Amino acid sequence: MAIGLGTMMGAGIFVLSADAAQRAGPGAALSFIIAGLVVLPTAMVVSELVTAMPKAGGSYHLISRTLGPLAGALVGPANWLGLMFATGFYLIGFGQFVRALLPVPSWAVMLAAGVGFTALNYRGAKLTGTVQRLIVAALILLLAAFSVGGYFHIESRLHDPFLPEGLGGVLAAVGLIMVSFTGFEKISTVAEEVRKPERNLPLAIIGSVIIATVLYAAVLYVFTGIVPFDRIPEPETAMVRAGAAVFGSVGRAAMLIGGLLATASSANAAILASSRINFAMGRDHILPPWFDAIHPRHLTPHRSILVTGGGAIVLALTGGAPRLAEISSALFMISYALLTAGMIVMRQLDADWYRPDFRVPFFPWLPAAGGMAAIAVIFTMDRFSQLSGLGLVVLSLAWYVLWARRRTSVQGELGNWREKIEPLAQIRSAVGLQQEPEHTTHKEILVVIDEACPGAGLASLAVSLARGEEDQDVLLTRMIPVPDDLSLVDAEQFFLRRRPEFEDEVEALASEGRRRGIRIYRHFEVTRSPANSVVMLAEGRPSVRLILVGWHKSRWRRWLQATIDREIERRAPCDVAVLLDRNVEQLRRILVAADGSPHARLAFRLAGELRKACGVELLVIGPAGGRPSDGLPGIDVDQWLAETAPDGPDSPAVRMVEAERPAHGVMDHARSDTDLAVLSASPDGPVRGWLTSHRSEALVNRAPCSVLLIHSTRADTP
Repeated sequence: MAIGLGTMMGAGIFVLSADAAQRAGPGAALSFIIAGLVVLPTAMVVSELVTAMPKAGGSYHLISRTLGPLAGALVGPANWLGLMFATGFYLIGFGQFVRALLPVPSWAVMLAAGVGFTALNYRGAKLTGTVQRLIVAALILLLAAFSVGGYFHIESRLHDPFLPEGLGGVLAAVGLIMVSFTGFEKISTVAEEVRKPERNLPLAIIGSVIIATVLYAAVLYVFTGIVPFDRIPEPETAMVRAGAAVFGSVGRAAMLIGGLLATASSANAAILASSRINFAMGRDHILPPWFDAIHPRHLTPHRSILVTGGGAIVLALTGGAPRLAEISSALFMISYALLTAGMIVMRQLDADWYRPDFRVPFFPWLPAAGGMAAIAVIFTMDRFSQLSGLGLVVLSLAWYVLWARRRTSVQGELGNWREKIEPLAQIRSAVGLQQEPEHTTHKEILVVIDEACPGAGLASLAVSLARGEEDQDVLLTRMIPVPDDLSLVDAEQFFLRRRPEFEDEVEALASEGRRRGIRIYRHFEVTRSPANSVVMLAEGRPSVRLILVGWHKSRWRRWLQATIDREIERRAPCDVAVLLDRNVEQLRRILVAADGSPHARLAFRLAGELRKACGVELLVIGPAGGRPSDGLPGIDVDQWLAETAPDGPDSPAVRMVEAERPAHGVMDHARSDTDLAVLSASPDGPVRGWLTSHRSEALVNRAPCSVLLIHSTRADTP
């Protein structure tokens, strides 16, 4: 839903509100309601198609694999060019909001922003899901606050007459604002990455349309009751003026920030989504194969991104935000009509594989009405926009006939779709990428390897832990992150071509473990979210008793967003240990804090396993003024010492010292020959854990040796 609303709660409402009001007066609120009702059946159609084909991405895939390559050759360019025109429109809006803050030329801002967003997508950089959700939540709260607060500032005279241009003015505004609703379709581009798609996809697609429609109508009703629709000097920033009228300088600042966030996030999202489309068309030979290229380091469709970003910049520099928005809307209406036709065809053919979890109600009347309404919207636009949309469609047809028809391998429903949507897990199994056992009676240590934490220290520590207790195996999992503008299916195929380099890396780690007598298995996975994939892997393997992951160091990022280790720690179904590796491969001396925290027992046990496996010196830092067991609730320390150090509690191999604060005492007793300090993670809880997490992380960063930070999911077990 954040993906859908992140685009819809964007430039459409902040930039087009004034233009819609100038066409329809206060009746612009009705224009948004009508637009929402037109889009809602298409949202249901997309929900049905995408729950039947959850491995497909976007309307281009849905249409080309149902109606065939000719329809794909129409909707692919329509969506691609529609998003390119929309990006140009978003860049214009972004430039206007920046100009309201700084005395800089709009063209310079648009050029710089276009280059910046293109570069971000080229490199695969992205807003995290958390940041994206925060932006969407902030925009929704801002618009809701404006609607509620502004309701009490409405001047009734400005709503009289409510339809100064009649019903024709209301309908004329519908074609203009349709670009504001295009976000819901982008949800289908990530269908292959969604958990429980049969439930979450329809809720997100339909829910985002309903939420956007209600908010849009409320905002326009209030806006036209505060700002005279026939006296708007700067339409692009009229929402800023309305915000100032409701909340003063605070409202003006909030609307400026909201407009900047909305237009920026919309432009970035549009470049990302459009690059997937022309990349897919290049792969299917609808466009030249030149577009079907993946950057070897960034794993992005870099050529598709450069073409899309460059085209959007050129369009933005031509000016005319309403004209770009209307042409974009016309192209999307063609796409929506073809989507509806594809769904109706699939229902009538009743193919064996077509078993959607969501079905459009009142078939065929509701989807047919939605498709016809989408076409009807085109006739409400001005003649230039109509001819532009029609001309682009004719050019797409001519391109297909003259170039793509003889080259494309895309088939419609008559093709064997089951082979084309083969789940990623089955693809990996067929080529031998998953080598871990399906079931095992042994306990497992799951070691997470990625680019930030290559894994030599992690693997060595995991082998030592496995040797410290009988019947333990090690599962090395190599997570290969994929940027948002490349589908997982395409990334999987790219990975197959580069498989040897990843296999060599993991095999080197595995062979060292086998030399030390430990069973080691390998697992490879391309993923959008490494943390989510690790959690799902652990959930599907009850034998996993510990996840060992590397410390992702960037301190400012740990304050702003959850790194993979913190995400795994928060959501894992089993115990987690996070390693900050400062050459942990050779262990001679280990320190562990018996600090009475809920995680101390697990820290103590793991330290004991390392002591038994490696025969190293172990120093236990306990609380001052009491027995060592006071810092380890539920553990018989004397018995543990007898088992760990057979020579007794006075053995030089295991010593215990006191400290006022054991965790800080670890720092005090760490010497140059100390190799590893074992610390407990912060206390649990959404508020307390966040406030105190940075305290334990500060200790980790201060330590002169490697640190193992322990988080036990059984911390509350008596």
